[in-house]
Amino acid sequence: MCTGHTENDGNSQYPLRTSGPVGKRIMRLDRNRVGQLYSPGQWEKVNLLSFQEATDESNSYEITQVGQQFGPSWSTQWFKVYITIPNEIKHEKHIELNWDCNNEATVWMEDGTPLQGLTG
Repeated sequence: MCTGHTENDGNSQYPLRTSGPVGKRIMRLDRNRVGQLYSPGQWEKVNLLSFQEATDESNSYEITQVGQQFGPSWSTQWFKVYITIPNEIKHEKHIELNWDCNNEATVWMEDGTPLQGLTG
């Protein structure tokens, strides 16, 4: 918890602790800077696929199980999930899928529409 102290180690423009958010105004955000987010570099060898590439019929899916780990960090994993909602609960107002992926994810519809973001 922030204590409100503003000690500084002498090497930083920012206080060690503060009572509120501290930011630094970005004077320019242009194409050169934004390009760092999507240009080749450290992400080049990571399999960041588009929806169309990931759902291509030539791809195969492997059976997974609860507790299985995937990686390395920043790699992309795609899961094809089929869900059958039992007749006993189809009338319920709220039906929930508990998917704890321990990362960030997106649920997509079959047509490529993003449906829901997940963080867990």
